[in-house]
Amino acid sequence: MFLVFWVSLLGFCSAKIEDIFKPKVENYLKGIEFERSFSPIEGKVIDINFVMTDQQYNEMVETAQLSMAEFMNIYHGSIPEELKYSTKISVNITVDDQVYSFDKVRLKIGGNSSRFGGKVGFNLKLNKETFLGRNNLHLRADYNDPTHLRSKIANDLINKWNIPTVQESYANVYINNKYFGFYMFLDAIKPGWITSVYHLPEEEEVKTLYSCEGLKYKFNPENVRAICKNEKDAYLNYTEPLYNMVDEIYEYTTLKQLESKIDNIDVMRKVFIYEYLFGMNDNFILGGNNYNFYLKSNGKWDFIPMDYSIVFLYDFSRMLSYMKFPIPKQETIYDYMKVKFEDWHSPDTAKPFIDILYYQNKKEFVKTLKELLITGFNPDELFARIDELAEFIAPHVERDLIPAEDGLPPSHINKKALVLNYTMQTFWDSIGTGDYYAAYIDDTLYGLKKYIQIKFDSVCKIYGISKLEVLIKAKIYRTKRVLEAQVYDIKQEIDKLNEKIKDATQKKKEKYQKEINELDRTVKRLIDTRKTLKFD
Repeated sequence: MFLVFWVSLLGFCSAKIEDIFKPKVENYLKGIEFERSFSPIEGKVIDINFVMTDQQYNEMVETAQLSMAEFMNIYHGSIPEELKYSTKISVNITVDDQVYSFDKVRLKIGGNSSRFGGKVGFNLKLNKETFLGRNNLHLRADYNDPTHLRSKIANDLINKWNIPTVQESYANVYINNKYFGFYMFLDAIKPGWITSVYHLPEEEEVKTLYSCEGLKYKFNPENVRAICKNEKDAYLNYTEPLYNMVDEIYEYTTLKQLESKIDNIDVMRKVFIYEYLFGMNDNFILGGNNYNFYLKSNGKWDFIPMDYSIVFLYDFSRMLSYMKFPIPKQETIYDYMKVKFEDWHSPDTAKPFIDILYYQNKKEFVKTLKELLITGFNPDELFARIDELAEFIAPHVERDLIPAEDGLPPSHINKKALVLNYTMQTFWDSIGTGDYYAAYIDDTLYGLKKYIQIKFDSVCKIYGISKLEVLIKAKIYRTKRVLEAQVYDIKQEIDKLNEKIKDATQKKKEKYQKEINELDRTVKRLIDTRKTLKFD
């Protein structure tokens, strides 16, 4: 009886999705709970033009020269001061036909391990201004990912799961109006981000945001003191709150104790699960890396994740050749996709969070894992999302691959890097469900869809989760998302009408109010329909 009911509802959901909501890139994140300031540029590729002198450009190119051997063997995985580039330029950002101009923008070459790639990334800090509510912006090259999709897929899911973190979109970069390259466009977790996301008064200083970066495969008080810093320049030495908190919680042994100090334990649990699902090796559970702690005014802390540049095990085979990960060695890359959670975290990151949230409370952990499978990490949802994004960005990827006079694309300014001769065939092969030969590194690699399918199947098997039940409930969830997106669009239209009413004649006001009333009734009907769809 249960199965008959769900299969009948599945047919209803399928019809609704096909009839109401044709896949569109810009619709995927509409109506989610997390407030995305990037919503106006979702489904768009914006243009960003750097205005800089020849001297600035030449110095940037000179500073960008770095090989992997130098990075690993001479600089021991950390960028030295002489290879850190910073200057001030003007920046023009074009969205549709609107141009936003910014002067005295601080430009830096971004990244750490990504610095030995041929295509460099950039960090921008706007001067007393914001773009889409942010004054710290990143342009990431994604040099090792020919799809330009992996981090976008992961980041969008994390936003959809209402986990506060960065947002991601796309941009074409120009230098002095000459095309440079196709980039991932992100915000950054800085004090201004905290002010915006936590709705703090503009005059309130953010003194207790701490970022932790350093691949040490451990979490403990000593390591926190080594890799964490205050993100507010004026308070770099103000680290006592963080150190005191970590010293205390490191000895915790119960969930109740954690909840007394960490305000978003449910978020932390989801973060650990998606790091496992996405095969992330450079973040908290495996690397003890790339996370933030923020002390709020209520005296409790939020755990805030960051950095999704290494996901879905891409490039992991090569990393295994020069890095020693503290996890059980597997025979093949596919075996790493199939491991259980216990074999995808460092033993030295277990205390206290993983010990408590996973080993002591496995039932709640698996319940949340199943929820994330239903609400995003499943092949039915992600394969369609990958296809629509791939079609959307393909022309920009193709343009990015066109060589300049030196035989390399314009953005590939690091001449010491390994040359990755991607083609559009590489792009299409690397999103697929099979394996393909990558001539540029003389290796056989797997498509993004293949990773997702193997991981989904393996996780369901390991944790006794019914794939059929997940996929049926995922259909229902996606139908609810259709309705949420429609409600979002209608509310946007209501807002526009309310603006028109302010300066309208009496006759026009009556007309607009009538339209608003009808739209309000439509919203109510959609919300009522959404409530009838149960998937949990």
